[in-house]
Amino acid sequence: MATETKITENQLDRFKKDCSYYAEAPVTVEKVGGVLYCYGDELPIRRVEYTFRHTKDISFGYSKQLKTWYFGLWVGNKL
Repeated sequence: MATETKITENQLDRFKKDCSYYAEAPVTVEKVGGVLYCYGDELPIRRVEYTFRHTKDISFGYSKQLKTWYFGLWVGNKL
């Protein structure tokens, strides 16, 4: 059973700053369930994904529904 980790607004802001730095472009972020998502254009999101390439529990791709590229980082506890 997975449990969700609490993320404060400060932590979400830090994730946004970090992702923007890695992406070398502005990005938007949000927390959905136990995943932190970063959204933006393809190349910047590929840069973020490359930064976290050795991290387990990430997702990356294009969302047809949102019409944007995304990077997801699981931050919940998996039991």
